[in-house]
Parts: sequence; structure tokens; C-alpha cells
Amino acid sequence: MRRTARRNPADFLFSSITAVASFSVILVLIGVIYVLISESSLAIHKFGVINFLRSTDWDPVKESFGALTNIYGTFLTTVLSLLFAIPVALGIAIFVTEIAPSF
Repeated sequence: MRRTARRNPADFLFSSITAVASFSVILVLIGVIYVLISESSLAIHKFGVINFLRSTDWDPVKESFGALTNIYGTFLTTVLSLLFAIPVALGIAIFVTEIAPSF
């Protein structure tokens, strides 16, 4: 005979809450993407996506805008922070798992 296991109500509640939380993250992400695209549609039509991403101009008087300098700065900042953070994180992980005394 097959035995049916009773499910713990706390487990069911926890799995339900985590499922709702994970779906809400996806819905918020879709909402953010929708708002970004809808609010930037005028700029996309005026400047074009490729020209906006490749241009380094930023002149509000001439209404000439480009994002390449901002993209480059963000990329460079991210790479530099990862160069510092990864060795520190690995060192801490190795210390905690191998060297630090267990209590």
C-alpha cells in the first residue's frame, strides 16, 4: 500500500509565500521594463537607439544627447569594484571555511 505523507502546514505556508514573492519580483521587473520603454519612447524616436548608445555628445542647448560616456563610466566602475570585491570575498570565504575555528 502506498503511504500518503501529511504535509506540514508551515512548509506549505513557506512555499506559498516564496512562490508569491518570486512571481512578484518577475512582475515588478516586467513593470519596470514597460515604464522605461514607454517613458523613453519620445527620445528613442527622436535620437534613435543606436545613435544614442554610440554618441558621446551631451549638449542640452543643441538637444544632442548620447550615452556612451555614461555606459563606459558605469562599466569601468563595475569592473574596478569587482577587481577589489572578488579577492576579498574569496579570502573571507576561505578563512571562514578553512582557517577560522568552528564553535
